[in-house]
Amino acid sequence: MREMYEYENNSRLLHLVVDLAYTELCYGV
Repeated sequence: MREMYEYENNSRLLHLVVDLAYTELCYGV
């Protein structure tokens, strides 16, 4: 169960990073 929680956290962090990178791309151009 703990592994699942950590995986959920990593997934959320990954989405956050992807969102930031996407925003950088959009506003960078």
